[in-house]
Formats: sequence, structure tokens, C-alpha cells
Amino acid sequence: MKCSLESASLWRKFHQIGTEMIIMKTGRRMFPTIKVRFSASNIDPNAKFIVGLEMKRVDNIRYRYSYNIAGWLISGKRINKPTPANKEVVLIYSGPPLTGKQLVKQRFSFEKVKLTNNEIASEGQFILNSMHKYQPIIHLMLCQEDNSPSRCNSKSYIFKETQFMAVTAYQNQMIKKLKIDSNPFAKGFRQCIKFQEVEKL
Repeated sequence: MKCSLESASLWRKFHQIGTEMIIMKTGRRMFPTIKVRFSASNIDPNAKFIVGLEMKRVDNIRYRYSYNIAGWLISGKRINKPTPANKEVVLIYSGPPLTGKQLVKQRFSFEKVKLTNNEIASEGQFILNSMHKYQPIIHLMLCQEDNSPSRCNSKSYIFKETQFMAVTAYQNQMIKKLKIDSNPFAKGFRQCIKFQEVEKL
């Protein structure tokens, strides 16, 4: 089973300058959005699958942004042993189980997923720590007889270009500009910037 990332070229643009994702108490949606498709040369059309998304901390390091070098530096000491939070597996599912036939015909979007720093997350939210690096992981799980996902019968997919730093405010202004220029829902921001530029002339 193959998994392909949609908008991979856009993700790579962000990755090249260091992707940042805003986290807030009420939760904030990701941009770019994680969207994937599956393909296979042969698949059991009647088998049932569930697609899940996990956010895994890349390491136990806290980072800080340096404006002098326009990059990230290690802020805290590395923790050799994983913290309990790192052992927790949090998955958000894309929807109800699908047959193999339906699986390869559908696009799976996690556009409604939100990132929060609230200690208690609502449904569809990941609790993340600011100034830590995360890697989204896609899981394809074969359902058991009761339609519950089986982690024993699963395959994971990692796209390095989707790795990001969790922040409460954008540190790299190039990231902020790229998000405004690329996000179709940021039309108001683009118009505001153009108006300010006209006023300066």
C-alpha cells in the first residue's frame, strides 16, 4: 500500500525555511493541511481500514529562535529518558471505517485537526508544547471484527517535509509571509498588506 502527500511541493517550501505551526488554548488549525491518498496494485476490496493521524515529538529538546542567525538553537538540556508524554500515543481518525475499494478512491484530509497548548484537549485536538519539534505520522490500520482499529495490523507513513516547530507566535517572518501568500483563507491579510503598502507611497 502506497501513501502520497498532497500539496507536497507547498510543504517543501515551508520545510526549507523551517515550518512553524501556531498552538493556542482554543486550538488552531494547521496550514498547510495534511491530505493524503492511498494506492495499491492489489487490495482486499472488502477489508475495512481506518486512517489515523499522530503527532509525535521529534526529540526531548526545547528550542529557541535566534534572530541573529535566523534559525533555531537548543534552549534546554536534552533529556536522555523519554518523558511520560512522549510515550502517549494520541491518534485522530479521519472518519468511519472504509472498505479497501473505498480507501483507494478517497482523499483523506485532516483539515479540521487543531493544535492546542491547553492541558485538556477537546475532540479533534492535539496537545503540544511550544518550542518543541513535532512530526505528523499517518497510520493505516486494518479493522478488527468489531470495526475497531488494530495497531498490530497497521502501516505508518512519515513525510519529513511535514515536520514543524510548535509556537505561540511566528518566530520566522518568512514563514508568516509564506502562510499569508499561500493560504486561500488569508485573503483579508493580503488585502490589508497591499493597502498599507499603498499608504506608504
